[in-house]
Amino acid sequence: MMAPAGDFQDRVVLQTGFRLFFLGAAWFALTFMVIWGSVYFFHLDLALGTLTPSQWHAHELIYGYAGAVIAGFVLTAVARWTNRNTLTGVPLLGLFLVWALARFGWLWGGRFADVAGLLDLLFWVGLLLAVGRPIVAAKQWRQLAVLAKLALLTVGQGIFYVSILGWSETSPRLAIYLGLFAIVGLVLMMLRRVFPVFAQAALGTASPPPCPAWIDRISMVVFLVFLVLFLLDLEWLYVAIAAAVMASVLTVRLWLWHIRSFWSMPLLWVLYASLIFITLGFALFAAVYLWPRLYYLAVHAMAFGGLGLVTFAMMARVSLGHTGRNVRASRPLLGVALSCMVASVLARVLLPLAWPQHMYFELASSLLLWSVAFVLFLWIYTPMLVRPRCDGLPG
Repeated sequence: MMAPAGDFQDRVVLQTGFRLFFLGAAWFALTFMVIWGSVYFFHLDLALGTLTPSQWHAHELIYGYAGAVIAGFVLTAVARWTNRNTLTGVPLLGLFLVWALARFGWLWGGRFADVAGLLDLLFWVGLLLAVGRPIVAAKQWRQLAVLAKLALLTVGQGIFYVSILGWSETSPRLAIYLGLFAIVGLVLMMLRRVFPVFAQAALGTASPPPCPAWIDRISMVVFLVFLVLFLLDLEWLYVAIAAAVMASVLTVRLWLWHIRSFWSMPLLWVLYASLIFITLGFALFAAVYLWPRLYYLAVHAMAFGGLGLVTFAMMARVSLGHTGRNVRASRPLLGVALSCMVASVLARVLLPLAWPQHMYFELASSLLLWSVAFVLFLWIYTPMLVRPRCDGLPG
């Protein structure tokens, strides 16, 4: 017998966006890395059609995994900011299924690339509308910056779609890097908003870490300049200068935000570590002018280090807070998971800098540590995400 529609609507995982999308993101992060390891180390043929394995890898990390984390976060955060629903029940499930089916579609890109691309485009358009409607209705114009990043991701997905289908001579590279830097911009904005608040609450200080307005203004302008120069593929000297300025400004922010005592708080220091790796990414992009071989380490410092750490940490923290749990309570197993994520990033980004001759072993170690981290995440968080809040409140 089928459950009544009302009962289905009220299922816990369909009450708020973070539950379904964080579970989906974690499962995909695990299976995606297993598949990528099979491609990289054992030459598994995915029959990707016009897509190269590296393009599939980059697209799925940015628009697939990170896209699901972003969806879970913004659907939940915007509902709280505006006091209006974003998506719940069947519409939420529908958006999730569109995302999930697109992931399967890209695995067989040669046969289903047109369907997968269309589904991904529908996902981003749907997400943009789902969070844009309550923001506009509540006249929270400050949140238009969030919508701008989502719009860039939607455009990026559209560019990727038409390029792999051969409808445009535009390279998929443009879409991949537009997506990467749109998410970096979103992360920098959200860290600026939440890290000082989290730090003050966790440490019990009288005031949050300082956030001078000049850092906000300079970083925003320089980041936009860097983005335009990079995407237009202009003279690398200019890209390097913009990247160096960006790294310098973010280094000042790191210095102002540093408090020695937060290193005993895993959910706080891992957010700080994510900003360190984004800063390192800009520094490496600057160094590419002199040492071109650093290019892909710069990309991975941002994508794997910055985005990987911040998405994992935000899923962990949001899931605790929005299921009514104490985010400051000691959780040793979570500490192990976070440490595995950091070790995975170190093995992928820093060890190749020091010992490039051992790249094969370093990549295998990174993949294994990433997988262990997400196995632990699913072990810890699946019960929380599929059950009602422990404080009895809705959500």
